[in-house]
Amino acid sequence: MSEGRQQLDLWLRADGAQTPLLIVGQEEQALDQLVEEAIARAVADQLISTGDIETLVTEKCNISIKQVRSFIAGARLKPIKQRHILYIKRAHCLSQTAASALLKTLEEAPDYARYILTSKWPGRLLITIRSRCRRLTVNEEASQLEEAKNVTRQGQEVMSLNIADDIDEERIGSIAKSLADELNAKGPSRELKLLLLRLVDYYRIKEKGGNEKMAKEVLLAHLTARKK
Repeated sequence: MSEGRQQLDLWLRADGAQTPLLIVGQEEQALDQLVEEAIARAVADQLISTGDIETLVTEKCNISIKQVRSFIAGARLKPIKQRHILYIKRAHCLSQTAASALLKTLEEAPDYARYILTSKWPGRLLITIRSRCRRLTVNEEASQLEEAKNVTRQGQEVMSLNIADDIDEERIGSIAKSLADELNAKGPSRELKLLLLRLVDYYRIKEKGGNEKMAKEVLLAHLTARKK
């Protein structure tokens, strides 16, 4: 957390245009605290006026294009002091049209603008938005991040397996880890929930001494179907 705090402070104070910041972590409260404390320090240092802070937050996970248009209108106004903060909480809640509208603004942000996006499921964001942001991670190990980035590659390797193959316990563990990484990166989806249920079924049947081979084939069949 202290390293994240330092990076955020340096980014806020840096001269010239700065790449938008995407702050990622599983604890939304920790993300909010990190950003709000950094903004409070900047206000205390006379870098930002409270009138220079725009925050976009929604109770329901659906940020509309209308909300984004109203939000980014503030980016065109010069700040009272040195920085204009545009803070989007739970950025994974952006609708596709809202994200597309935001993208253009990120690309053309003036020097004084500082865009901060927070998300617990960054995999839901448009890849074009992620590629234009500098990523800062809170409450996760760097190794977990790298694994999340490789979810697609790992998943393709796992799903290319033939059901008739002799899959050992280590490979089943690899499947479980890939699914867990994808859940952390993208959040729950109907498809992912079904796969996790099949995984749980496999372990329950194995523990009870049931037909482990059949449970394994059902799990791999679902993975193969997903690939298609």
